[in-house]
Amino acid sequence: MTLLSRASSRQCTTTSCHRVAMADQPQRRGVMAELLGDKLAAAMFLTRLITIVSSMMFLLPTAGNSCYRRALLGAAVTSALRLQQRLPRASFSRQFLAQVLIEDSAHYLLFALIFLNSRPLSLTLLPLCLFSLLHSTMYLQKILTNQGSTYYPGVQSLLLRISSNQQQVLRLCALAETCLMPTTVFMCFSGQCSLFLPFFYYRFLTLRYASRRNPYCRYLFSELRLIVEQATDRPACPAFVKKVCRSTIGFISRLAPPVTP
Repeated sequence: MTLLSRASSRQCTTTSCHRVAMADQPQRRGVMAELLGDKLAAAMFLTRLITIVSSMMFLLPTAGNSCYRRALLGAAVTSALRLQQRLPRASFSRQFLAQVLIEDSAHYLLFALIFLNSRPLSLTLLPLCLFSLLHSTMYLQKILTNQGSTYYPGVQSLLLRISSNQQQVLRLCALAETCLMPTTVFMCFSGQCSLFLPFFYYRFLTLRYASRRNPYCRYLFSELRLIVEQATDRPACPAFVKKVCRSTIGFISRLAPPVTP
């Protein structure tokens, strides 16, 4: 009787282990089915990972310019794939070109191409890396949520923490993009970049300013203008500084493109 009970208990244990393995197998297939179900989204996830890893490797002292260009190429491919996803039917018309210029993916495709052959600059990779991190986080959240709340809970908690700071990350991206404008002008006068780089980047910044889906660049300019105006309105501010600041604000405001609601 003892031998029979031991044999039956072993058989039950083996059966239970087999059931657990069979229960885990559909989840693994579910993840693969999720990845293969939308190959374009999976490809963009891969190129975003390339941008993130290459940007971090560029910060290492031993890294070369290849990491910088690899990050920009990854961002360019991601933007091209995203643009294909948003506008699948291309046509040679003025209306289609207007639709392309509205898309944020077209803006960052231009951004990557502008800096691809310029001198490596760490600030250039900051918005690309942060945007790739945000979109990769949302993609992983979607996959893990479809697999159930108990699937990698630690990873889901980390992804939730990143996505909860989305507004702060977008504001930081807008600040980096704005700071790049005077940086490109300084690089141009110091002979570190092409003469056309500031003009191309100004075009990119006007597109970001007029963006419909991401207004944080426009919000940042409004906040900076308010801060400067409040600082120059103080009695301790010299009249010369106040005049220069107000003239600069007026000049930048005239350069701002019209925003369509």
